[in-house]
Amino acid sequence: MEGDYIIAIPDNNQLLITGSEDTRGLTALYQMLAEAQNLLQSLPPVLIEKDESGWRRYAPPLLHPLNPLLRQLETAYLSDIYGSQKALLLSSMDVESLPILDYEKRESEDTVHTWTVIPQVQHALVPETDYVKFVSYSDGHGPDDGHGGAMNTLASATFERVKEVMGDNLVDVDQYPVRYLMRAYPTPAELSAIGQLW
Repeated sequence: MEGDYIIAIPDNNQLLITGSEDTRGLTALYQMLAEAQNLLQSLPPVLIEKDESGWRRYAPPLLHPLNPLLRQLETAYLSDIYGSQKALLLSSMDVESLPILDYEKRESEDTVHTWTVIPQVQHALVPETDYVKFVSYSDGHGPDDGHGGAMNTLASATFERVKEVMGDNLVDVDQYPVRYLMRAYPTPAELSAIGQLW
């Protein structure tokens, strides 16, 4: 085996192991994860790495040809799971009092990013994504209420930056896939600290 242990668990019946420096092995793991997505009991298509500090999620180096392929596989899986989770939550709670925000996936030729857009609401359930955008609407309403006001970006950043600034105002509600309870919309000072990506 070349490199650190890399493990994939496509479903309840398979455990796959290769090395982080084994290109053929990594390619085989990716192919088996992709094929398993057609099974009824497929598991999250992620790779796990074992190194001297323990277990952690593994992603090939940014320029490795498998990186965007694995990312597409993972975000497609999560998009379906977040959609199912939202449908269940919508059927079991009052969304007027607690909006459930969307997990959005955006793809370009060589990369995949996930987003959530947070309108000016008192509190909400927020999916864990790569990036977060805080917005307001020119008519004071949201995009799904039939008013359709122009959207103004107040702040945008990585999810990690948003968690850093908002601190205890974002609470992990211990669900899979991961969602956070936003207890209150960021203050002007917090929005300024979050900043804008572009």
